[in-house]
Parts: sequence; structure tokens; C-alpha cells
Amino acid sequence: RANDTGASHSPILGFAYDGNPIYGAYGYTNALDASSAVTQMSSSYSRNSSRVGPSLTTYPLGTFINDYTFTDGSGSLDHNNGRFCVTPEYPDGTYAYFTTVDGNGDPILETPEEAIEFFNHSHLDMIVVNGWSKYK
Repeated sequence: RANDTGASHSPILGFAYDGNPIYGAYGYTNALDASSAVTQMSSSYSRNSSRVGPSLTTYPLGTFINDYTFTDGSGSLDHNNGRFCVTPEYPDGTYAYFTTVDGNGDPILETPEEAIEFFNHSHLDMIVVNGWSKYK
């Protein structure tokens, strides 16, 4: 979202089929302290530098879910790109998903096709984000 700059906790962008909210890229530094500073959420996945398998020319790194490695604790989010935390809407806490952005503030999943590809390989059955929805 244009006004989601990190000056405050990100708004809810939608809800996953499991009922948990999906937020923009900014949350509280201390997941359980709404008075802590706001920070950019970061994935604990990193893109691998190589792959054994399909041609990198035809399928560049990042095409497949196995092109990424999860390292617990390397980012602020768990293997689902979420965490249990307090938010403005849930002051007692909730499990919430977060989008992630790069250093320029651009979404890591830049196109609907990339978001759908991520969704198709996730555990979610439905996703509603920024007015578009996708069901399995």
C-alpha cells in the first residue's frame, strides 16, 4: 500500500482461509509489545545460489519453492511468513501473516502470478489480498 511506510504498524490487507489476518510489511519489533518500535518484517527464507535440476536459463533461481532455504530465526517470521504477535486490531495477540518487501519497499512477490505461485505451494486454501482473491 502506498501509505504503508513503516511509520506505524501495517494495516490488515486481507484474511487467509484459516481466518488469520494478513498484514503489510511492518510490525512491532517485540512481537508482544505494542509500545516497541515498528520494524520491517523479514522472511527467514533465502534464495539459494544454485540448483540441481531444471535449466537455470529456462527456469531462473526463484522459480521453484525448492530454490529457497528456510533458516529458523534468520528473519522475524516463521516458515509461514507469520508470527504470534500483538497488533492494533488484536491487542491481546493473534497469529498473523506478513508480506515482505525488499530494500526499496517493493513487494518480494511483485506480480499476482508470483503471489499465486507462492499461494499454490503454501498450506493456505484461500487468500484475499488488496481486493483480489484466490481459492484452491
